[in-house]
This record gives sequence, C-alpha cells and structure tokens, in this order.
Amino acid sequence: MANEEVVALDSSWLGEEALETESIFANDGVGEIPFGPIGNMEDWELMLPSTSDRVCSKYENYVFPMYEVVFKDMGFRLPFSEVQREMLRWTKLSPSQIHPNSYAFMRVFELLCEYLRLPASKYVFFSFFTLQRGTDWVSFRQTQKMFEVFAGKVQSFMKRFFLVRPRSAAALDTLFKAAKDDVQERCRFFPLCWS
Repeated sequence: MANEEVVALDSSWLGEEALETESIFANDGVGEIPFGPIGNMEDWELMLPSTSDRVCSKYENYVFPMYEVVFKDMGFRLPFSEVQREMLRWTKLSPSQIHPNSYAFMRVFELLCEYLRLPASKYVFFSFFTLQRGTDWVSFRQTQKMFEVFAGKVQSFMKRFFLVRPRSAAALDTLFKAAKDDVQERCRFFPLCWS
C-alpha cells in the first residue's frame, strides 16, 4: 500500500526510560488490555506488546504504540482529528513521542475553538504553545498559562503502552494521504515510529 522506508532508529538521543521500560501489558501474547475501545472496533485493533517491545521500537504493518492514559483518562478516540494530524505532521513526531499532557492541551484547544465557533488550526495552536523536548518525549509548553496540566495517572504513562493497528481501509486512510494522479504510493500524514 504505502512505500514504507525502513530506517534504523538512532537511539543515541534517547534516554534510558524509553529504551528500557517494558509495558505492563507485555506478556508475549497472553492477556488482555483492561479497558474498552480506542475507536470503532471495525477500524482499529488493540494489540499487546511483547516483552522485548519498547515504545520507541520500530513496528511493521502500520502498527504504532500509544499510551493508555490518552484513551482511558483523556477520552481520545481514533482516528485523530484533522487538526491533530496537522500537529503531528508539522512536528514530524510519532503519536507516542508526544507527552500525554500535550494530548490534553490539543483536546482542550479543539473544544475551546468549537465552543467559540472558530476553526482549529495548528497555526493558532502554536501561537499559544511551543515545543519542549524532554529526554524521551516532546511536550507542548504554554507560552502563557491558560490551561491546567492533566494530573491523574500521567506520572507512570511510559510503562502503560499498547500497540494500535488499523484494521480497515478507512482507518488506513486516516494515517496516509491519498494517492495523487493515479500514483499507487501513499505518504504518511505523520511518522508511526519514533524519529
């Protein structure tokens, strides 16, 4: 479907947490993830990571890691909205490279724009937020404090990841741009693995 370029991950910039933390859901195929859907179950599949998988591992078949807190506690559902895809595309980051508090900021920004009947865009979002790189992930930092950070279970988010795979053509279409001029190759909206 898409021409996926396989590039080895340069892990020299990663901290120990991303390289060493095993998911608490990892058990080599035996067990279950203790919460409900992350989107339409016909479109998205939750998968258990193996004990050797890390959040920064390279996965095949359009599989990407995500943190439990983003879906369970923040209420996100797949597919990502258009503005969320724009932010991921602009930052050139995999969804799991973004700190969960930043997902809360994205969501509250979208809700605020909806309430004010304004179009949500990455340009407006990044006039209020800047990128801040941590040891293992990237955060959106407020230029002026407008929103509270998401408290709760964010402290242990790194070890609570699972894998997501698109099941349908409709789900795959939310991860890739449509082919142009009858070209068979499609381009990703954003990276699915850490870069």
